[in-house]
Amino acid sequence: MKRMGKIAAALIAACTLFSGASVAVADQATPSTNTDQQAAPAATGQPTGYGQVSVSNVHVSDVGAHTANVSFNYSIDPALLPQIKNVCFAIDVQRITEVTATAAPSNQYAWGWNDVSCNGVADEDLTQALYEQIYGVRTEPVVDIKGETVGSATYQSFTRYYKDSWNGSASGTFNMSLIGLTPNTTYGNHNLGEFGQAPLNVNRWKQTDKVYKQGGHSSDVDFGQIYAGLRIELKNGDFVPFDSDYGSATQISDFTTTAEPASKPTSPDLTEQNKGSVTVPDNTVKAGSVARIYVNKLAQECAAKVDAGEDCFWYSYIYSNPVRLTGPDGSPYVTIKKDKNGKYYYDAFIPANYSGSHKIALQDEKGNIQGWTDVTVGEQTPTPTPTPADKTALNKAITAASKLVKTDYTQASWAPFAKALEAAKTVAGKADVKQAEV
Repeated sequence: MKRMGKIAAALIAACTLFSGASVAVADQATPSTNTDQQAAPAATGQPTGYGQVSVSNVHVSDVGAHTANVSFNYSIDPALLPQIKNVCFAIDVQRITEVTATAAPSNQYAWGWNDVSCNGVADEDLTQALYEQIYGVRTEPVVDIKGETVGSATYQSFTRYYKDSWNGSASGTFNMSLIGLTPNTTYGNHNLGEFGQAPLNVNRWKQTDKVYKQGGHSSDVDFGQIYAGLRIELKNGDFVPFDSDYGSATQISDFTTTAEPASKPTSPDLTEQNKGSVTVPDNTVKAGSVARIYVNKLAQECAAKVDAGEDCFWYSYIYSNPVRLTGPDGSPYVTIKKDKNGKYYYDAFIPANYSGSHKIALQDEKGNIQGWTDVTVGEQTPTPTPTPADKTALNKAITAASKLVKTDYTQASWAPFAKALEAAKTVAGKADVKQAEV
């Protein structure tokens, strides 16, 4: 968004462009093998004259500890429709909580719009490690407009997008599940600076500005932005960016995630009355693998969401001492779904250090036991020899990027691009690199 303040723009630009963790996450129906392309300099500037695009009536509902549902209306000038190749619906999340400056950096800040690329890791390709890498709060270097490291920032930065969900219409309402949120956290647009659209906390701004200019550390930082909207790819290769100045993105009003259930379920919670409400085929699961667990008596509220095509997020535990299971993608919750036979279920990852007789329980977002079952945990299946990663597309992109000439671009666009290119070369040079990293 063009209207970010100076410090927020500098920090967020560094986080978004340089961190592999900020790569966008696609909807399950949209697998992608491309890495984030946001760092590449644009040879043709931002497109203009493509008619009116607007995003409005953003509504946040079903806010949990790690998730929320977001809906918004969109409108595209009908005259633009014949030129459109695809529309990507997205939510971009940025927040900064801590800043350290090792020295007084240049007063040149990283200005510019912060478009989303709609290229990244598909939901079904997420792993336990990638979930935390993408959605976790992390501390990484801050780079100024000259490409020099001037400190570090603790932040969360990711884009959630749905790439192939446009039905070809000029207007409509889009609903999407926002995941990766942190419990007990307010997400919104705040303290962005003198050019921001949100109220400015003057004391925090001055303190952070002082740290950023003179060196030092500040943990009293709370910059954030969260936008919903769309990025329009045109048939001629141009695009209408995800940007508030184009009307194609708009702020999401502040909302606060809930706390996780106050306590884990204990053995006395597992009664004969709620036994059997969840079942596992053959009562057997394998350590170090994903288990499918069926829900036989799904609560009406959750069932209504699933039946309507929405997501219902709950928690699952393994006993004797209750340990929360993650989803197959590393998420700290499980997602209730329905199979083709109309049976409700969820998938959960069984840790590698389990064997023998155990229990698996399901708990709703309020901490109420929804059911449990006895299981036998079998030994972990030996890990097969991994297939070498396919670097063809990555090497092709590196070759093309290496042909660009520095003098054809501004310093502001070239510095992050060059750093991203070096990062890509590093990955390409790894002999044992995983496909997800490529």
